[in-house]
Amino acid sequence: MMELATSGLLYGLGAVVALAYLRRPADLFWYLLGLAAGLALLVPFAAPLPPLLQLPSNQGALAVALAMGLMLLYKPGPVALMLTAGLCSAAWCGALWPLLGGPVALIVPLAIAAATVLLAQRHAGFSTPWLRQEACLLLLVASLMLGLTPDILDGWASATQLKALGDSAADKQQFSARGALWLSAASVVLGLIYKRWRYR
Repeated sequence: MMELATSGLLYGLGAVVALAYLRRPADLFWYLLGLAAGLALLVPFAAPLPPLLQLPSNQGALAVALAMGLMLLYKPGPVALMLTAGLCSAAWCGALWPLLGGPVALIVPLAIAAATVLLAQRHAGFSTPWLRQEACLLLLVASLMLGLTPDILDGWASATQLKALGDSAADKQQFSARGALWLSAASVVLGLIYKRWRYR
């Protein structure tokens, strides 16, 4: 349940950040399209049957990190941004569904999305370029941490178990190297993204 709540928070923040880029109310059509597609795929309307697409929490977090990274590195158009916001809102609804039940799980993401749109349209200081970039960067880091931590911990746990069982040094090194590889890759990616964003 804690994983669902944490990943749901990331989805909600991803939707808010993407919606903060909204400039024309007409672009909300693409948000609604992404929301409808995401609800059809990610929400278990026919419970107890599972949704059509089951997204583990760590993979969902990595998907949010990828979206935030692309938003930092490039300047996506309104269609891509609003589709991303809609999918994030739907994923948030899917994470809330087992925790809160159907009606509330639908209302909360839509209410937050509506509030974000109103603030972005009526208050220029709500979504300045600097604030949007900072939000993307912070959400990227948080999503990477949530997405990579389970694999790193699994690698360390496997290495510890192999050590306790007295397996070969080569096997222990293989499993412990997995965590180091993930950490190194994440550090390099974050460094490159920050360098390009900070000094462009």
